[in-house]
Amino acid sequence: MSPSQLSGRACLILLCSLISVGRVQATDNWNVDGEHGELHVEGELQEAACRVEMDSAFQQVDLGVISTDDLRQPGARSTPVPFHIYLRDCLRTRSAVRNVNTGNLSWSANQPVVSVAFMATADADEPTLVHPDSMTLSGVGLRLLSDSQETLTLGRRGRPKFLDPGQNTLTFYVVPERTLSPLAPGDFRATVSFSLDYE
Repeated sequence: MSPSQLSGRACLILLCSLISVGRVQATDNWNVDGEHGELHVEGELQEAACRVEMDSAFQQVDLGVISTDDLRQPGARSTPVPFHIYLRDCLRTRSAVRNVNTGNLSWSANQPVVSVAFMATADADEPTLVHPDSMTLSGVGLRLLSDSQETLTLGRRGRPKFLDPGQNTLTFYVVPERTLSPLAPGDFRATVSFSLDYE
């Protein structure tokens, strides 16, 4: 919105007050020092099918203590740990999202459709795994899975999901997995960001 459009809207809002004052007093005090001012208002209106609950936007997933015995061979996995993204205030809306893996189009005339992409540093040996940050840990990556246990490719949107108007819960899993690097125990952390795509 240009400044001229903003001023026009501000004057329109203030016009009622100026007219009512004008009826009582005919004197124009606009140029009198200390009798006027300006209000500049800015903002942005965005359309989104749902709202991510703050508990989902910033959360911690505790994998607990993992035994090296569970990860003796490359490709071996520990127990998957679920995490959830809670969506609120989902609108009844027309939507369409294309599955980037199959090319199929998911669409609905009155139901929102969402796909989720996860971004993180990929493991050097296995790019589908998240590389954890650690001074001592080696030979372990983190695999992200959908609610149907499908591997989620980092940086790519997953399978589109239909949402119900109102509240929805998206469930995913993170599972430690042995990589080709030598196995060495240690504490680790990983930061994974995600984005929701409604088309």
